[in-house]
Amino acid sequence: MIVELVTDYADNVIVISTALAAVGAGLAWVYRKLIRPTHVMVAHIMELTEYELKPNGGGSLVDRVAKIAANHTDSLRQIAANHADAQKHWETLEANDVAIVKRLEKIEAATATPKDVP
Repeated sequence: MIVELVTDYADNVIVISTALAAVGAGLAWVYRKLIRPTHVMVAHIMELTEYELKPNGGGSLVDRVAKIAANHTDSLRQIAANHADAQKHWETLEANDVAIVKRLEKIEAATATPKDVP
């Protein structure tokens, strides 16, 4: 009777330990195939992001954005200056148009024949 209890107990321990070993092997496989590669990938992305967000003399995103911002500001200044020049040029053209119209009116008045001459 005691031998049967011990063997039943031993069999139960073997079944439970086999089941735990299978669960442990499954968890190890999940870690090896899914969790560790994902962790490594996220770590590399974090390192790259940290590298790109630190100014390092021209190669990082921060340096490039600063350079683009400076170029953009300079471009806006040039556009504003060109707009002012274009406005002055337009005003000059309008003044020239008025002067040409007045000159044509004088020429027409000088060369017109009187209506009452037969």
